[in-house]
Amino acid sequence: MIVERVGRTLGPEDDWVPVLLVEGSRGRTIVGLSTLFSSEPAKAFAAQQLMPALLRLEEASGFALVFTAWMTTNEKAEPLLLPPSQDPDRVEAVVVTIADTTEHEVWVAPIERHSDETPTLGPWERIPAVSGPLVDPLLRAIAPEP
Repeated sequence: MIVERVGRTLGPEDDWVPVLLVEGSRGRTIVGLSTLFSSEPAKAFAAQQLMPALLRLEEASGFALVFTAWMTTNEKAEPLLLPPSQDPDRVEAVVVTIADTTEHEVWVAPIERHSDETPTLGPWERIPAVSGPLVDPLLRAIAPEP
């Protein structure tokens, strides 16, 4: 997978750059999102306004969103008391969200950090597609007109 190949180019403390891949009427477009994801207000604006506008402009039929995130390992049925970024048992992972007008999948791979080497990824796992403020506006942007 391309995400793993990119990982082989990283330094020990580097992260995967967040990227939006758009499948549009004129072909594929790749957008680096690192500046847009540099703060929570910028990320919210990008997710709610800029990225959906790009999907509509490109007449997108699908997209893939690649980013890193903290994920909780809390498997209990109780609600989370802390956000994943503050959970002491959190796991750093690469997340790939893929969607078209009929399907939405989410794949995650834990990031394994090594002191003087390139980070590597653990096994990929498909998880239930989650909704949220980052992905929902993108799904609405490619949804067929009612």
